[in-house]
Parts: sequence; structure tokens; C-alpha cells
Amino acid sequence: MTLKHELMIKYDSAQQVLFEHDETETLPHRPDAFFILHFPQAPEGQRYAHFFYEADRKNTTTERMRRKFRSHFHFVVRQKRHRLKYNIHRVRAVLTETVDTTWAENLRNATHHPAVCGEKPTPLFWFTASQIFEQEREIQQAKRTQKLPRFLAEPDLIFQKVWATPVNDELVSLLD
Repeated sequence: MTLKHELMIKYDSAQQVLFEHDETETLPHRPDAFFILHFPQAPEGQRYAHFFYEADRKNTTTERMRRKFRSHFHFVVRQKRHRLKYNIHRVRAVLTETVDTTWAENLRNATHHPAVCGEKPTPLFWFTASQIFEQEREIQQAKRTQKLPRFLAEPDLIFQKVWATPVNDELVSLLD
């Protein structure tokens, strides 16, 4: 889906200032995935959590990622297009999994840029690194030890505090 908004945001790096003008900018909104978690025991209105997912392999620039984050921000926060396209009330987060913790931190810092969501960072974006999920774990099965990636040995790992947001230095969980 191509997203157009009425004011285009430009960042003048020489003067380090953000400004808007009357042209339109095409922001393609193409998340790598959209998924829903269902919690049947939760109170009414809290049984579903909706997420966009980005699998970043560190093969692009921070500028291009900032543009992608800006697209998500305008799609969800500014224009609330998720309500029309997916028939949902709220997107809990845009989850970005990348190759290592250093790049995850770089992307997290990129969302602080005014061109992404204005002057104040948003809690919409969450970041983690694949290396957290891929660490090997030894497990005992039928009297033998087997090495498995952590995501297979501990599938509930995704629900642990492995996600970092731009507004909080504490790690968060999908269940928070």
C-alpha cells in the first residue's frame, strides 16, 4: 500500500532543523509481517495484541530505515490506516529483529530522529537482535544431551524482556 500524507517532512542536516512543506511524499507501507497474539483469558478488549514485524539483515542504511519507520508511524499513529486496512483498533508495536545488538541500538537511536515521528520518540517501535534467539542451549532429551538454538529450546523466549523501545532504557516484554 502506498501512503501519502499532506505535508512532507524534510530534515536540513546543515542547519539541523526539521521543516514541513506542501509537497506530498510517497511512503510505502510494506511490513515484513503482520500478526496477532490471542490471550483468551485476558479481560475483554485486551484479548488481542496486533504487531507489525520487520526482519532487518543490516543490508541498508539508517536513512532508509528511518524512512521505513516514518512510514509505519504515519500509517499507524498519524493516519490510523490500520483500522481500515486490517479492521483493528490498535497496533501494539512495530517489532524489528536485526542481526546484532549493536545494530539494534543504532536503529533504536534512528527512531529518535525528528524525521521519523517529530520531536518526541514514540513507544511504537521495539527492537531486538537475532543473536539473542540463536545462542545455543543444551537440553536433555531421552538420556542424551542435544544442542539447540535458544528459540527452539525456549520457544517462550519471544515473550521475555528481550525488546528495547526508544522511550525506555529497560527491556520490555510482549506481555507487558
